[in-house]
Amino acid sequence: MASNAETIDLIGAVSRSIRRHMRGALAPFDMPPALARALRVLDQASEPMRMSDLADALRIERRSATDVAEQLVERGFVARRADPSDKRATVIELTGDGTRMATAIARIRTSVSHKAAAPLEPDEVAELHRLLTKLLAADDCERSDG
Repeated sequence: MASNAETIDLIGAVSRSIRRHMRGALAPFDMPPALARALRVLDQASEPMRMSDLADALRIERRSATDVAEQLVERGFVARRADPSDKRATVIELTGDGTRMATAIARIRTSVSHKAAAPLEPDEVAELHRLLTKLLAADDCERSDG
């Protein structure tokens, strides 16, 4: 039987492999995976997001989310504006170019994910999803407790 440590090592190795494939697929767009993830989150948002919400969605520190947003603003993919409900706060939202880039990234993500999961049967993908979601939920509980 595999040890917990071996299993976690395998999760890390698979994650690194997927990131490597994503980096390669995103290279023609000069788009680091971290910025691509942020564009995806912003594209899926139903309204402009505060930095704290972006940080939470990306599971990164607020300062890092500000850095990511700044890079997206510099590239013309995101616009900042005052939060209508609190003029002291700032929200960010995709520009037209950002929406187009997010659409291109979604196609890339779909392609990479299909290739990564190709060795698995659909029921195995579903089980893997269930198990990884369970691990992540446990981490979320730890983060909120500590």
